[in-house]
Amino acid sequence: MVLVLAASARADPCPYAAAYESALAAHRRRAVELCRDPGAACDRANTTVAALAEQLRACDAGQDVGPLDSKYAVPPSETPARATHNAEGLFEGLAGGGIALGNGLWRDSVDASPTFTARGGMIWRGWVGGMLGVEYSPAQLRDGNAMFPVGSGNESLNRLRFLANAVVELHQRADLWWSLRAGIGAEHGYYAYEVSAFGLHEQADATGLALELGVTGWYAVGELVAIGAGLAMPFTFTESQSGKLVVPSSTWGLELVLGVRLGAR
Repeated sequence: MVLVLAASARADPCPYAAAYESALAAHRRRAVELCRDPGAACDRANTTVAALAEQLRACDAGQDVGPLDSKYAVPPSETPARATHNAEGLFEGLAGGGIALGNGLWRDSVDASPTFTARGGMIWRGWVGGMLGVEYSPAQLRDGNAMFPVGSGNESLNRLRFLANAVVELHQRADLWWSLRAGIGAEHGYYAYEVSAFGLHEQADATGLALELGVTGWYAVGELVAIGAGLAMPFTFTESQSGKLVVPSSTWGLELVLGVRLGAR
């Protein structure tokens, strides 16, 4: 706490941030072009990007890194206009599938199911940020599962998760990086089924706390476009429910997704 207060009290903990951000963005753009043909030039470009990124992180942390070295200077005509902004927007769209791992009732009731995710947010200075996201998953239920009342038929379960995510990005190269994510929010499960003995359709709901950890690897295929693949571990802790359901008090699973990112990199 003392360190946080001391850092925040400084008038400008990173007076050279704009110069480093501008140079980093320009050298990343150069590296993407040079690395279309791997070789010594590509390696040098990635080394420069890594050095600048490390100096910018140190500057943000309050270390005295000094002004930008002239060897990293880039002519204004070659500097992207967006490099002067502290925060950059992004959007991610992903699709994949998940399996149930935690809680025996959940594992015995649900097969591998598709999942669809959309997230949007901001990345600050190329490495830390936040995103809001929504995920939809139509659960693939097993016949005779124990969650629904005995004798019910035409069962369905649609799950919606709403998450606020903290994000940290680690660049391996100018065109290749990892996005680490931790999210918290809420999940809503919508259950529908038919009581076959009477031909009645019934509905029920369950809501709970949602947590999620994830990692995605991104590869730039253009100035503002990247493709990626990732893993996520969603956790749900049910807090309330309606209807004659037997809903697990907690569940967790593993998801594999593929997607596209538009925006910051």
